[in-house]
Amino acid sequence: MDPSQMEEPTPSWQIANSKWQMARKERCKVKLSVFLKLILGLVLVTAGVWAMMHWFYAIKVIAKGCIGVVLLLCGLVILGLARE
Repeated sequence: MDPSQMEEPTPSWQIANSKWQMARKERCKVKLSVFLKLILGLVLVTAGVWAMMHWFYAIKVIAKGCIGVVLLLCGLVILGLARE
């Protein structure tokens, strides 16, 4: 092999530096991901609280309407468990 075609070996400090930079980039990606999830979660919680406050009467009517169905299903489950 011709010596002019051979690559010079990479110094160990450059290899360590590149590994450190790659690890730093990965940590930044993780931190950005957590930050975006936190922001999205806060936005959704705020929207949910606003919706409940804005439509409180409708939510109250729906909850009152569901009580009968929930009690019926609970009774059926208890009867099913009592049969065993």
